[in-house]
Amino acid sequence: MKRKSITAFTLFLMCVSISTTFSQNAALQAFQRNFARGSIATKIQVLQDAAEFEEMGPLFVKAVDFIFGNVEQLGFDSEARQLSILAVRLIGITGYSGGAPSLWQLFQAEEDTSIRVEIMNTFGQIAKGDLRTISLINSWLSSQNSLFRGGGERVDRQVVAEAIMTLGKLGDASSFPVVFTSGAIGYSGDITEKSRTTLDKIEGDYSEMMSRVIRESHTSDKAEAIKTAMRKEGLTDEDRGKIAGTALEVGLYTSVSELEETNLLRELRYEAIRIITAIHWTQAERFVIEHFNQVVLSYDRGQHGNIPVVEAIYALGAMESHEAAIRLTQYLELMNSYTENGQAVDEQIILSTIESLGILGDQAAFDYLLYTGYLDYSDRIKKAARESLNNLQRR
Repeated sequence: MKRKSITAFTLFLMCVSISTTFSQNAALQAFQRNFARGSIATKIQVLQDAAEFEEMGPLFVKAVDFIFGNVEQLGFDSEARQLSILAVRLIGITGYSGGAPSLWQLFQAEEDTSIRVEIMNTFGQIAKGDLRTISLINSWLSSQNSLFRGGGERVDRQVVAEAIMTLGKLGDASSFPVVFTSGAIGYSGDITEKSRTTLDKIEGDYSEMMSRVIRESHTSDKAEAIKTAMRKEGLTDEDRGKIAGTALEVGLYTSVSELEETNLLRELRYEAIRIITAIHWTQAERFVIEHFNQVVLSYDRGQHGNIPVVEAIYALGAMESHEAAIRLTQYLELMNSYTENGQAVDEQIILSTIESLGILGDQAAFDYLLYTGYLDYSDRIKKAARESLNNLQRR
C-alpha cells in the first residue's frame, strides 16, 4: 500500500512538472510573438513584463539578435539604446549563459560605449568557465593594448576598464598576461589599479602565470613583470626563482632587431641575475653560465662597465656547483695570463672572481688561486687569493 502511495505521488509531481514546463514554454512563445510584432517601445515593454517570469533567456537573446540585425538602421535611436541595454542586462540577471555568442556578436557590431560596457558586465555574470568567450575577450583586450601602444586614438578606455574587471570576475589563468599588459602600458591610473585588482582575483599558479607574461609580453613589459612579481607579498623563494629563471632565459634567447629592445632585454637579465644570486637559485645554473659568457663578451667590446660582470661572477658563486667553479677558474686563468703579459685587469672583477671561487670551494681552482700570489697583483688581491685558498683547504 505504501509503495502505491509513493508511485502516485511521483506521478503527481511529474504532472506538475510537465504542466509547469508547458506553461513556461507557452509564456515564452507568447512573449516572443509579441516581441516580433511590436514597435521598439512595445518590445521594451515585452521584455519588462517577461522579466517577471522564469526561463525567459531565449526571449532576451532574441532581442539581442534583433538589435544586431538592425544595428545600422537603429543607429543612435534612444529607444533602441534602451532596448539594447535592457536585453543585455536581463541576460545577465537571469544568468542565461546561452546568450554569450549573441552578446559577442553585438559587442563587435555596436559602437555605443554604454551598451558595450553593459555587455562586458553581463559576460562577468554568465561566462564563468566559458573558455571560448574568455578567449574572445582576451583577444579583444590584447588588440586594444596594441592599438594604444601604437597611438591609442581609437581605444575606448571605459570599455577597456570594464573588460579588465570582467576578466577578474571570470578568473581564468589565460587572462593573466593580457591583464598585466593592460596595467603596465599606461592607460590611466584607474585602469592600472583595476588591472592590479584583477590580477589578484585570477586563479592559478602565480609563478607560472607571471612566467608566461615574461615569455609572451611586449619587450618593454618584461622587466616590469619581474619587478612586479618580486613585490608580491607571500611569494616563496621557489616562486621567485622560477620567475627569475624564466626572465633570464628570455633575456638570453629572445631575438630582437631594435637597439632599444636589446637594451631592455639586457636590463631584464641584470634584474633576474640579482634575484637568482640573492636566493641561490641553482636550477638556473645553465642560464647563469651563459649570461656570464655574454656579459664578459659585451664587456670586452666596451658595451658596458664592470658592474654587470661582477654581478654575473657572484651569481656563478651562488650556484654551488662544479660547473660554475670550472667556468670561473677558466676566467681567473685568463686574467692571470693578461697580468702575466702586462695587460691591465679590473681589480673589482678579479676580486669578485677570487671571492666567488672561495665560496664555491672547488679544488679545480687551487692551482690558479695559488698562482695568483706569484703575479704582479695588489696586496688586496693576493690577500683575497690566500683566503680563498684557505677555504678550499678546509673543504
